[in-house]
Amino acid sequence: MPNPDHNALSLSADQLQLAISAYFESAYPGGGVPRKCIPAFPRGAHLDEMLASFERTPNGIGVDHFWLRLGNAFYPHMKLVVELTEYGALLSVDTHDQLALPPNAEGRDEWLEIQRRNNALRRKIEQSWQVLGLPTRRACAKLARASERKQAAVEPIAQAPVLIIDDELDAAQLMAVTLRCAGIPTVISTSAKDALKQARKLKPSMVICDFMMPETSGRELLVLFKYDVNLRDVPFVVASYAPLIAEEFPQADDLIAKPLYGKRLISIVKRFVLGEVRALSA
Repeated sequence: MPNPDHNALSLSADQLQLAISAYFESAYPGGGVPRKCIPAFPRGAHLDEMLASFERTPNGIGVDHFWLRLGNAFYPHMKLVVELTEYGALLSVDTHDQLALPPNAEGRDEWLEIQRRNNALRRKIEQSWQVLGLPTRRACAKLARASERKQAAVEPIAQAPVLIIDDELDAAQLMAVTLRCAGIPTVISTSAKDALKQARKLKPSMVICDFMMPETSGRELLVLFKYDVNLRDVPFVVASYAPLIAEEFPQADDLIAKPLYGKRLISIVKRFVLGEVRALSA
């Protein structure tokens, strides 16, 4: 498994304040940040004191997930997220708008435009953090790739690749390099259309699919895979930050909580590529 330098992925109170300032600069380009969005930190606060002002989402999987709902100029629900992972602290933006609407749903075009604008803004903010040298998933993946190149070649434990489907490319790339370092080949898709194309071409050993994706959700893509006679036997795992109800995913081979990092990710994938699990619907 890649072992990025944890010092490079540390997050100080000054860095977190810088991340918030950069967020506001991109999210409210005309100024006028709503007063309710401005966090009130004690003067000279340490990182722990600042994170105490965040909301915390318990997930029970060893990753502390902290967030502030800072919004943006046209959408109030976007969040700044800090995850304390085995790699260190990672900053990200949660657009919190990934609801997939039916093609004939009222207001669908307007909703898709909100999603498009939010995703573009998310990429802009995370790119600004990258330029500032702040710890992001992209930075972690970059360090992991550097670590991967220094490692001796790992004997593959699977011939067919794992297909990772996630519209957040940085998260997908971090998962991919983690698996490759464990001898598990991977392919990344960021859309349903490309995922089906890749799957039909490569016949993956398993699929890890994000649930909250624009236009086509993980649930909808699961159905498409299971109705394809050439893909229905490929283990399909749906991943989500939000709790998922097994009864709503009868065809899924498993439902797993995000975030997916490091040893936990490798353990989950090995269970499937080594043929040690059965489908939930069996």
